[in-house]
This record gives sequence, structure tokens and C-alpha cells, in this order.
Amino acid sequence: MKITRTLVVALLLITASVQGQKITYNGDSVEVASIFQIITDQTGFGFIPKSGALNGAKKVNIHVKDKHFLKFLTENLCKDQPFNYYLSNSKSIVLYPRESPETIQESNEPESYGGQFVDDNGKGVENISIVNLKNQQVVNCNSQGKFLLQHVSPGNVFKFSGPEIEPGYFTLTSSKEIKIGVKYAEKFTSLDSVVISTGIINIAKKDIGSINELPSKTLQQRPIPDIYKRMEGFTPGLLLTVNQHPNTYQPKKVSIGGRTTLFSGADPLIVLNGFPFLGRLEDINPDDIETTNFLRDASTTTLWGALSGNSVIVANTKPLKFNQRTTITFNAYVRTSSEPDVFAKDMLPPADRFTVDSFLARSGYYNAFIRNPAHPYVPEAALYILNNTLSDANRMNLRQLDVRNDMEKYFYRHANDKHLALQVSGGKNKNAYLFSAGFDHALPALQFSKTQRLNLSFNYITHAIDGMEVTASVATTYNKQHNIDGEPEIPVTYSNLVDESGEPAVQSYKRNKFFIDSAGVDANNRNKLRDWRYRPLNEFRTRNNDKIYTDNRIQLGVKYNKFAFLKGLEAGAYTQYEIVGSKDNDLKDKDGFYVNDLVNSYTQVNGSSVERPIPVGDILDYSQTNLKTFNIRAQLSYAKNSRNSTFNILLGSDRIVTRGKYSARRIYDYTKDMAEGQGNLNYQILYRQYYFPASSLYIPYLNDAKRTVSNNISYYATSNFQLKGKYHASVSARTDQSNIYGSNTNWRLNPFGAVAAAWDISEERFFHRRLFDSLKLRTSIGLSGNPPLGVSAVQTISKAIKNENGDVFADINNPSLPNLKWETVMTYNLGLGFSLGKQILTGTIDYYYKKSTDVVDNKTVDPTVGLASIMANAASMASHNIDVVLSTKNINNKLFSWYTKFLFSYLKEFVIQTDTTLQPAWVYCDQTRFSAVPNRPIYGIYSFPSTGLDNAGDPVSKTGDKDYQSITTHPGPGTLNYKGSSTPSLFGSVTNEFSWQQIALSITFIYKLNYYYRKPSVNYTGLFNGTDPGSPDFANRWQKPGDENRTSVPRMQFPGNNFRDFFYIYSDQLVKRADFIRLNNIYMSYNLPEKVLTKLYLSQATLYTHCDNAGIVWRATKSNYDPDNLAGYPQPTVFTFGFRGTFK
Repeated sequence: MKITRTLVVALLLITASVQGQKITYNGDSVEVASIFQIITDQTGFGFIPKSGALNGAKKVNIHVKDKHFLKFLTENLCKDQPFNYYLSNSKSIVLYPRESPETIQESNEPESYGGQFVDDNGKGVENISIVNLKNQQVVNCNSQGKFLLQHVSPGNVFKFSGPEIEPGYFTLTSSKEIKIGVKYAEKFTSLDSVVISTGIINIAKKDIGSINELPSKTLQQRPIPDIYKRMEGFTPGLLLTVNQHPNTYQPKKVSIGGRTTLFSGADPLIVLNGFPFLGRLEDINPDDIETTNFLRDASTTTLWGALSGNSVIVANTKPLKFNQRTTITFNAYVRTSSEPDVFAKDMLPPADRFTVDSFLARSGYYNAFIRNPAHPYVPEAALYILNNTLSDANRMNLRQLDVRNDMEKYFYRHANDKHLALQVSGGKNKNAYLFSAGFDHALPALQFSKTQRLNLSFNYITHAIDGMEVTASVATTYNKQHNIDGEPEIPVTYSNLVDESGEPAVQSYKRNKFFIDSAGVDANNRNKLRDWRYRPLNEFRTRNNDKIYTDNRIQLGVKYNKFAFLKGLEAGAYTQYEIVGSKDNDLKDKDGFYVNDLVNSYTQVNGSSVERPIPVGDILDYSQTNLKTFNIRAQLSYAKNSRNSTFNILLGSDRIVTRGKYSARRIYDYTKDMAEGQGNLNYQILYRQYYFPASSLYIPYLNDAKRTVSNNISYYATSNFQLKGKYHASVSARTDQSNIYGSNTNWRLNPFGAVAAAWDISEERFFHRRLFDSLKLRTSIGLSGNPPLGVSAVQTISKAIKNENGDVFADINNPSLPNLKWETVMTYNLGLGFSLGKQILTGTIDYYYKKSTDVVDNKTVDPTVGLASIMANAASMASHNIDVVLSTKNINNKLFSWYTKFLFSYLKEFVIQTDTTLQPAWVYCDQTRFSAVPNRPIYGIYSFPSTGLDNAGDPVSKTGDKDYQSITTHPGPGTLNYKGSSTPSLFGSVTNEFSWQQIALSITFIYKLNYYYRKPSVNYTGLFNGTDPGSPDFANRWQKPGDENRTSVPRMQFPGNNFRDFFYIYSDQLVKRADFIRLNNIYMSYNLPEKVLTKLYLSQATLYTHCDNAGIVWRATKSNYDPDNLAGYPQPTVFTFGFRGTFK
């Protein structure tokens, strides 16, 4: 029995090895015998033909690329031939004469049993091998899944396996016809059977490297236009960027693993179909994406050199298939959600706003406003008090008004969007094509806004010349966003958006009501000015802003692998030309407040004459960015496979030329017929301001233009070696050069390199498979980098037309930095992959350590040079990261299956060294500002130690100190409490997938733990001057002695004290745990049965529904705050209904 088990185990190991092999070959009318050596070179498997097996063998036409070995044997080599095959236990393919399929079906021999493997729909499943555990004889099924067992007896036990199914056993009974149901193993792919694209080279996942793959099937489970959001919860180590603040250098969309830079781009490199992608990945049609690979360790990222320090996302579009008839697939869905809950936003309720304004008026705050010659805005409640006209009826009326009721009615609506995608593909013997179109039309919750996206692409491949492959593709994306800018400013919340007649209501804004009512009115009661009143609803309805994003790409590639002088040699050349554009057109209506205010302010009235230096007309502010990049790549590779080892080497060079152009301009009196507007405005004269004659200003002017040219050239090499299928090693190297960095010769060339190794322990003889099916250890270490964005080795300046004195001036953006170079990132990875219990549990565990040096930072310099600091390679930082991925098969039978996938990530990132000048203590607490602290994460939460309030209602430090200015302006963070990171250090997801017959259900929970947020609260200074919307905390403020025992909200005092407010809003009283668990994703699908498909002329079709953001099910802090959306309205739940299919 020991010998039998050993032989069976060996045979199953060989079968697994075969399933991981790929075959690539092109040839017509080829003798079968001549194919054997080619296959041996590519796989290491030899052929043993039995007597008579090749008698009558036919020549074959073969055109395959990266085809599974078992499929190749069945579909290409043995198809319509007088022989079949089985796998021996010596890594050989045995060919033997076989019966025809007809004989298989009609055999009536008493010792023969016929059968068929079928899927859940009753269709035959091909490429399955059967092992008789009694004598180790092997039988293969035909293309219909049928097989014949000869010379067997009831009670014999058989093992079956295949490249796309879950292996299993069956026991032979007396029945002559056997039906065996099989399950496809798509959800948990074997660790040894995946080929991954790094964008430059394809590698087997079983070899070396830490790569996470996200297939299209998983992306489909979250039907959202933005592909980044589809990734959340399905990719280890990935975090969406939330609570974004300008000028804090956050990643634009996502981060993967530890951060490696301060001021340079923190986003991962995006590679689309083999080339760096300059556009926005969220503009790509997700239906076009076949796989998305996340490169994490040095062995996979080093080949991208100075661009890959923040990891690499490699997206590949749908593959082209030869010998396929024209196929049409489609996907359509509709998404809908409720309007936002405007009452849930963190702001001061109207009744409390009335209380504040009344308090300020009685405290004399607005007295100076009335006397101010600039006539600043005074709220309505204060005007009543200042004029002694506030009656009880007025007071009650104002306190009961709530503008949010009108906002809900006039600003918002149910959001909905529609998506339609269509793909047409086909291919013949030597060529294949794929055309794809996608269209999205969305109506966001904000009224009068919409977005539209159009994606078109065409891909073509041909093998017209033996050994040569030519590929071509063209793609275009157009995304237009109209009026997505948000609400207009509303001065006070105790107001209405419409008056009693239903027209847009007037609200006091910017200038006080007394001035507005009388400004420009002459003795004859004629007004010489434009309407200076502010109507928020009118501003909302007349806004006209368009943001347009475009991306156009052309790719060409050719490779050749039929070199007679050296088998295994392949040469290739690839090129891409990409144009990425963005436009922002903001058209300000001539009857809107902005234009009227500007025209009136500059109006010059002298007696009866009226001069308007700024014409009455629409004003267009536009900006445009255009990037053109040309990539060309040449590669030479060589692969050698033998019985016990494989070796490959790749050499290549990349040249990237990028030309950027930016322009911004303001056009006065703009019309479509006269796009240039009026060009005779005088921008060099100071004009007296009508609202404040003592002040004179220039006409606002905008005319900016920038051009950049970047030339980069890279050389790279990588080599991989594998011995006996269990020892793997690789070495990679790359150099990058640029015209922007390193003007000194010593710094022009930046070298990067990596080494990696892997050991498949389960292939060793001493390994026992009682618990583990497979066990593999891998490690790598190497260098990659980040480009120091926004900094140049040469001096750059910006010029302006005029300063306040009327002089031309220029600013130095950055001085000459001849030693400037790329930031360097060292990455170390140690990983373990395993499966156990017949793949009931599979998983990977990865540890990463990253250390960044030469990080661009503010470096203090001698002030006599004219600058306090410069941007230079001056900082360093590091991170520790652990990712765990576990997949379990909980239930798996013919009727029902249940799978679970668990993702867990631990992340600790910190700054090692920084040369930044110490800032006042409060700056480190302000999350809208960027500050780096040694031994702390970049986005840390700092706070002032506080014991709450004293008996006077003032906040008090732990030392009892109330010298707020001294406390908050103390240099550096030394006096602050560090509470923790504002980004989670523990995060992940749990996904459960259920299937019953044709119904599938997927439920995903995401969790984020061990991090903090600062609860918004009352900032009295901001509340008084209108820069802060306030907070419901105002109602809980200290109002009388003893309240300090129930609240930490300080009393309202006049005049306000900015430092006192800083101390309170940045105190540890407001720092809360942000931990939560969210039901993020519910996806349910139904595959239509065969009889319905036939009536609809479809070969496959699926109805599906989806619920996105079902809500937070647990949070560490009991509050209504969503830690992922602290500002703005709560995220609504979104429902999707869709239908996708394939026509016959």
C-alpha cells in the first residue's frame, strides 16, 4: 500500500505540474513526431509512443499561445488522431492506440464501463484525467467529457483531476453508464497554475514574486463605474483614499502597502497593457479589464525602476482568441440611490445660528461692521437687534426657518446612472480581433449635474508570418462632468431659498443690506448699478461648469521567435503613443452675483457718467492640460527548458518622451460667437472700488502657460532559473536616466536591482502531505524608486504681470539642484503560500519592509541665499506591512457551495528623518496641513492634553495652564499627545460566496481598526467670522457653573480667542476611535437556464442585483460619524440592477 500511495502521489504531483505548463507554437502541416521535441523544450516532459500509437498519424496545424498543456494535448495534438495519452509517473507522456469516440459510446463488453463528466448545467467537461487507484492506469476523457474504463470491476476507486476543476474520487458500481458531476475551481485557483503579467514580462505565480491578482469575475461583483472602488475589499493591502484635504499630498485614489514618499506622488504606478498609463484609471471601462495584478515585492517592481516605489497596478484588457466565431457580449445596469440626508451634515442648526448672531449683535460685534466703509455683510438677526426691531414674532419666525428643507427640495434628488457595454470579438486561424464600446450616463444627487463617459477600443492580432506576432490597438476615452461642484454658499441657515411667490429668495451676502438697497440709486430713483442682491437658488441654477477628461492611445507591437540559429530566442518591439487631456471650463453667468458684484465693484460713477472697466457679460475661466507621451520598447528574451530545469533571460530598453502643456485664462464678456470676449480691458490701471472708495485694485487677470519636456531612457534585465520544479531564483536590474533630474553627471544614472528566491517545500521527498497539500517559501529584496515630482534639477521661475505696486515680478519656484535624483525605495519581502486539507484551506502570508532614502523634503538652507528652505533629497522613512489571505471551502457539493475569503493587513509606517523647520504645535494637529514628525506616521493624530473645562467654562490643559497662545504656538510637537494614525493600521475584509444551482450570492464586509479621527466641534472664532459652519455640539456648550461636569464644550465668549479655540478643537477631548465594520457589498446573480437562453438566442446570460454600502454594522465610537466621510453628507446606499450575456 505504501508503494501504491507513493505512486499515486507522484502521479498527482506530475499532473499538477503539467497543469501549470503553457505551450506556445505556430506551424502548419507539421509532422506529429517533430512536435515532441518542441514540447519537451517548453515543458520538460518527454514522449513515449507505444507500439502502433503513431500509425496513421496525421500532420497538424497548430497556432497556440500560452495554452494549458492538457488542453493542448487534447485539442491540438491528439485531436482526430489514432492515439491518446496518459501521464506516467516519470514526467513522461505515454502515447497509446485508442478506440474512437464511437467505440467508447457503443462498447458493451462486460468489463467495460462508459461514463461522462458534466457540470452543473449537464454539459460535458473536457480535459479530465482518471487514475485507477488499484493499478495506476490512466484514462483521459474526450472533448465531450466522455470516457471508457476497460478491464475494471465494481468497487474500484478512481481519482479524477483536470486543469479547471476541483479534483475528486468515485467508486465504480455495477451501472454501465456513469454520470459524474464536477465543480469548476475558478474561485480558488491553484497556486501553481497562474501566469501573471508584470507589464514587461509574464511570469508564473508559482515561481517568484508577491503578486495579488484580481480577475474580471471578482470585479463584476461590484458594478460601479469607478474601477478603484471595485477593488476595495478584494485586494490585500489596498486602501481607498478618504477624507481628502488639498495640499496634504494624499494619494489621489488608493494606496497599497506602506507609503514611501513625502511630497512626491504617493499613488501606485498604473500600467495598462504593458505601458505606464498617464490617464485616470477610473475613466476606463471596467468591462474591458480581464485581470488586474498588484505588484508588491522588489522582484516584480524593480523592472519598473524609478516609477514603482509605491507598488504597481497592472491592468490587462480582454484577450483576443483565435479560431473563434464572431461573439457578441453585453452588460447593462442601472444604479439608483436616495438623495442625501441634508440634516445629517455636521453644521450649526438654524435656531442655534440665530442664538449666535443675536449674541454677537448684543455684544457689539457688528457695530464696527455698520461703520465700516467696506460695508461688510451683517446677518438678518443682528440687523433686527441693531435696529431695535426684533419682535417676538420675528424671533419665532427666524428660529423656525430651516434652509435645509428647501435644500432637500431644490438642490437634491434621487441619484441614478446607467451603464451599457458591448464587445464584439472573433478570430480565424491566423488573426483575431476585439471591438469594445462602453457608455455611462449618470445623474448625481445634485440637481442640474450629470456625467457622461464614452469608451471605445479596437484590438487586432495576426500570425500572418510564421513565428511572428503583430498586435495593434487603438482606444479612446471621453469623460464629461457637468456641474459637480456642489452647493452655493448660504450665509445663514435660518432662511428660505424661495420667497412667498415661489421665486428665488434674496439673502444678504458679502455686503450689508443697507448698502445694497441704496447703492447706485440717484436722485431720480434710478439705479446705475447692476442688481447687487444675492439669490442662492439662482446661483445654483445658473452655474455652468464643465470638466472634461480625454485619453487617446495607440499601441503597436511585433515579436518574432523563429530564429533558426537559436531555439528559444524571441525579439520584440513595442510602442505606444498617448495623449491625455483635461479641461475645466467655468462659465459665470452675466446675471449671477459673481459677475454683478465684480462689475459693480469696478464701476466708476462721476456725476451722471457711468464707466464700467469690466463689461457686463459672461465670464469664462478655463484651464487646459495636455500630455503627449511616446513610449518605445525593445526586448530580447531567451528561454531554455530541460527535463529538470528552466532558464530564461530578458533584456530590454525603454524610451519615454513626455511633453506637457498647461494654460489657464480668463475671458471677459464671453460668448460662443465671440470666444475671445473683449480684449481691450486695461489690467495695468488701479480702479477705485465702488463699495470702498479708499481702496483701489487691478482688474483680476488670468493668463498662465507652462510647458514641460521630459526625456527618460531605461535599460533593464531579468533572469529566472528553476530547478526540479522546487528551487527558484531570479535576478533583476534596471537603470533610469532623465533630463529633469541629476544635472550633475554622477547623479544622472540611477541603478535599481533585486534578487529573489523561492523554495517549494512540498516538492521535497521528506515532505508529508497529511496536513498540507502544498507549502512554498519565497523571499526577495531590491530597490525601486519615486520621481521627485514638482522639483527640477534646473532653476525654474514664475512671472506675473503686476504686483500691488504695478511692477513686473517673478518668483523662484525652485533653485538649481544639480544633485537632485530619484527617491530610492528598498523593499524586503518574505512570503509563505500553502494549501491544506485537499485545498479546503489555501492562503498566503507576506511580510514587507520598506525603507525610503533620498526622500524629497523641505531642507533648511542659509537664509542669505534668499530662500529659507529648498526641496531636496533630505528625508527618509520606512514601513512594516503584513498581508494575510485565507480562502476556505466550507461546503462544496452538487447542490450547494459556500466559500469564504478573509483578507487581513497590518501596516505601520513612520518617518525616520526630516529636515523640516519646526512649526507651531497647533499646525501638527491640523489635518488640513502637512507635517512630518520623526518616528511617527505622516498622517498622525496629535492633540493637546486636556482635563476638560474649569468652573468658568474654559478649556484647561493637564497642567492647569490657560495660556492658550503659549500652549498652541510652542515650536514642535513635543508638548502634544500622539494618539495614533488617522489611517487604519489593521484592515481587511471577509467575503462569503454562496451558490445553489443557478443562483449565486456574495456578501463582503470590510473592517478598519486601530486608528483615530478628530470629531468636528465648535470653533467660535470661525463661527463668528463665517469661516466655520459650526456644529451641533454648540447646544451642549457650558452655560452655567456645574456644566463642566457634563460637557467638554467651552462657553461662548466675546471677543473670540483664536488660540483658545485652537486648544479646544485640537484637544484630546475630541479624538475618537475610528474602528468600524461595514457591510460593503452584496451581490446576487442568476444564470438563465438553457431553455430560456435558446428562446433569447443567447449562449449565456446572467441577471444580477447589487447593494453597495449597506451601512456600518459596528463602530468603536457611538456616534453618527462615518470615519470614511467626516465632512459632507453620509454616503447613501446604492442599489444596482443589471443584465449581461453573450449572443449565440
